[in-house]
Amino acid sequence: MTTSFTLTINQDGSVTSTSFETIDTETAALRTVIKDGTVKTNLRGMTPFATGMYSAADVSLGAGQLALLEGYSTSQDPNFTATGLKTTGYAILDASAGLSLHGTTQAINFSGTDQDQTTGITMNSYGNVIGNTSATWWRIVSNSGSNVANFGIDSAGSNVIQFNRELDIGNFHINTGHTFTSADKGAIHFAKGGGGAADIYAGAVHYKSLVKSSLLSVKKDVQKADTAYWAQLVNSIDLATYQYKTDDNTSHLRLSSIVDDVNVTKQWQLPDVFISRDEDGKLSGVDDSVLLNATLATVQEQQKQIDQLNGHNMELEARLNKLEAKLNG
Repeated sequence: MTTSFTLTINQDGSVTSTSFETIDTETAALRTVIKDGTVKTNLRGMTPFATGMYSAADVSLGAGQLALLEGYSTSQDPNFTATGLKTTGYAILDASAGLSLHGTTQAINFSGTDQDQTTGITMNSYGNVIGNTSATWWRIVSNSGSNVANFGIDSAGSNVIQFNRELDIGNFHINTGHTFTSADKGAIHFAKGGGGAADIYAGAVHYKSLVKSSLLSVKKDVQKADTAYWAQLVNSIDLATYQYKTDDNTSHLRLSSIVDDVNVTKQWQLPDVFISRDEDGKLSGVDDSVLLNATLATVQEQQKQIDQLNGHNMELEARLNKLEAKLNG
């Protein structure tokens, strides 16, 4: 049902049209005002949609700007004179400032030819990109038509995020040629979130030098090592030749100690001090740092034995010389 009032031309040259209409189940007062090159429309609900809340919506078109406002008044406003309207959202399209959105539901929908808007994306008033219910990808494409970046936005999480150009994150650059680059030539650190260095799992590692942090300033309970003890441990290790199950017939023969993670009664001897475990305590491999230094201790222990033998030989040689001198005397 619609009740319209006489179109009014006011003394200031403005034109006003007012009516009352039923929209869905709500009665609303409607007004249109044309003045000074601007068209404004106002809607004021006469039926509360919640306690003490009446719908209010305004549209203004003029001077290169389209402004749409939504909110509510706290009382009926049939004369359009209430002040202090509560704004819940607005959209402003301005020829010089662009598009502005405000509110929790205001958004821009992109769905191509899909009238149901189940594909494509929605950009909300915070600038977030949200995939629609049947969306699969959100892409950035160059002016030549090639994909620069593909962002998987499917609900199943099957589509990945792909970058087809070098990705620069501060001084850390990742390019498409399998290369990580430190742009400022500084060191690259792999750190744990709670502090300390993170473990790194890799295949063959090719390097120019290997440096282990061994500063006295970061250590405690420092004691001189018992080289005989460590030499005994090294000599107890069972060495084996083998190939990995993933090796092919072109792979070379491998040689190392064995971490026996198969048999309850270990068939390959390797003292526990040389075994490395992951953060969950599971066997992960050989701690080459400890093994290398234990091997150095073994060399030192063997050198002691060589020195003792050399001393003994020199003593025997001196006694032999004395004996020969007496016999020749």
